[in-house]
Amino acid sequence: MNIVGTGQITLTDLNDVVASTTAPSNPIDGTMWFNTTDKKIICIYNCR
Repeated sequence: MNIVGTGQITLTDLNDVVASTTAPSNPIDGTMWFNTTDKKIICIYNCR
């Protein structure tokens, strides 16, 4: 397994983490989405 990147989530960041099989329908900039199907964390930015 290759490690692509590393990161750290603090307690204050946990308010902005969404864990589900689908992306948030109305995210705000900086929201982190944990895709429970793919097991990937995605940071959402530049929301319009």
